[in-house]
Amino acid sequence: MSALALSMLIVGGASANASESRVTPAKAVELAEQFIERNGYTATPPTLPISYESLEWGGSDEKILELRQATLKLPAYGYSCGDSGCVVIFRYAKPDPERAVGRAVTMDSRGQGLRVEHRDIFLNATDVVINAP
Repeated sequence: MSALALSMLIVGGASANASESRVTPAKAVELAEQFIERNGYTATPPTLPISYESLEWGGSDEKILELRQATLKLPAYGYSCGDSGCVVIFRYAKPDPERAVGRAVTMDSRGQGLRVEHRDIFLNATDVVINAP
């Protein structure tokens, strides 16, 4: 497993008997893409109520959505999945030319508990690239 193993710890463990309900990588990507779209990170209007990151700037939902609006690109850049869950990485809509980073959506092994991680993640940390620039 890649450097994303540390990120995977935050999404919790999987039960030994839950293998039949484990999210597939394709479904994890689909869920993550819907999640960032629904929560205002793309140019598409969000669906209220929104999910919050662990640290948000702005105070009000309106300000939070203003700061998020059109910051990430669809489709997903890549993913890593393991026993604890999946991490799906998205590129920034306006990338920093000096830093190849994006944002990560994490989820548990059943495709639940989705959240956008507050900190940037290096694009080369993904195990599988599905949408290279």
